[in-house]
Amino acid sequence: MPADTKTLRGLLYADSMIPKSFVQELLNRVDIVDVIEGYVSLKRAGSNLVACCPFHSEKSPSFTVSQTKQFYHCFGCGAHGSSIGFLMEHSGMTFVEAVKDLAARAGMQVPESAPDPRGSKSARAAAADGTANEAMDERAGCLSL
Repeated sequence: MPADTKTLRGLLYADSMIPKSFVQELLNRVDIVDVIEGYVSLKRAGSNLVACCPFHSEKSPSFTVSQTKQFYHCFGCGAHGSSIGFLMEHSGMTFVEAVKDLAARAGMQVPESAPDPRGSKSARAAAADGTANEAMDERAGCLSL
């Protein structure tokens, strides 16, 4: 898929609302080790699993996956996160794409509510800020005459 299309798809999903409770339930059902092993060969090292980091080149493993805590961390480059974060960083997925991918693996249906017809808080704030800036520009124009 061309990068422009992927960016556009990400923008289309930007206002999509996936309940936080669903995301938490999804992360509880998906094992991060299963997700990461699909991309990286992990080896057991005590209670964790290790590998060479997929995000930078290295000779000795600094990428650690904690199955009990369900997160990954690279001590070399600082990359860290959950199963969703790994898919986003490794595969270049958007948040919504990563959630849908994991939900499909877990046999779950992603609930999506319609975007707020009034727009998101950030969109409303940007619009209000733009209106305020236009008003200030008009006043400045009047003062300079």
